[in-house]
Amino acid sequence: MPQKSKKPRCQHMKTKGIECGAPVMAGGTFCFFHDPEQMVQRTAAQRAGGLANRRRSNQSVSDLPLETPGDMLQLLSETINAVRRHGMSAKSANAIALLVTVWLRVREPDQIERRIRRLESILESSTLKADEEIDVRRFESCEPR
Repeated sequence: MPQKSKKPRCQHMKTKGIECGAPVMAGGTFCFFHDPEQMVQRTAAQRAGGLANRRRSNQSVSDLPLETPGDMLQLLSETINAVRRHGMSAKSANAIALLVTVWLRVREPDQIERRIRRLESILESSTLKADEEIDVRRFESCEPR
């Protein structure tokens, strides 16, 4: 059975007395992260990585009207497509989906209250007598739209 060649590993000692163990830089005894001679390059690489990961605000996004369920559907459609194009993070899309859910839940009692008021108005304007039958078709127009 052929033996694996043992590649040199970083000699840096961690706080618990364990060696780093990462592959060393060519001709050195430390990895890129622990090599004191690589401090300038390491700092530049960390800075470049940090800048690449920084959140970017998308100034080209315009406000949408958020007043009807159709508006919410439009927002969700745009959000889904943005995630699919990799133009929006899943985390941001999840926040939007949560906010749309909250909007719908807050709106629901208001819709019910409006329907009740409309039904009460129809009943009050009605000249029904106690023994008359109620024409159900009069109330079909009270369905939510």
